[in-house]
Amino acid sequence: MRTRSILVLPLAGLVLTACGGVTVTTHPQGAPACTAGDIKALPAIPTPPPLGTVAVRVSVANMGDYPCTITGAPHVAIGGLSPQPRNLVVTPSGPADQVVLAPGDQAVTTIASPMGTDFTCAAGTAPTRPPVLLVGVPQDLVAMKMADGTNFTECGDAVTVSPWQAL
Repeated sequence: MRTRSILVLPLAGLVLTACGGVTVTTHPQGAPACTAGDIKALPAIPTPPPLGTVAVRVSVANMGDYPCTITGAPHVAIGGLSPQPRNLVVTPSGPADQVVLAPGDQAVTTIASPMGTDFTCAAGTAPTRPPVLLVGVPQDLVAMKMADGTNFTECGDAVTVSPWQAL
């Protein structure tokens, strides 16, 4: 009888260790918010814009080991991460639904900027053609390079942004 107890105890310890590892790596209250460390930005690509705008489609992928969430329309900035990016005024174009990204999953948003028919900005502001957009996921910023052929131009620090959608 005593021999069985000795054999069972090490096995029980192994099971508890395995279960403990699972408890640590799961998130029973839901997935945490995605961070810049979890997310890889894919090159921003041109997309057919709504009339009177220029637009770009922005995708991100969860490269982390665990699910994470992004919600609503992201904030957007242009410039580099250092010294300080210039934040744009974002008008969301839809409801702020939560998207849970499992490892490897992708989400997409569309960023549109108002543009006149003659490709000039309203109210005499100078257009800016950023080589990189910074997009929030949700609190951190990730840099997204523009793909070849992208002619996204920002006018007057204001953009319309669709909520994140899972791909």
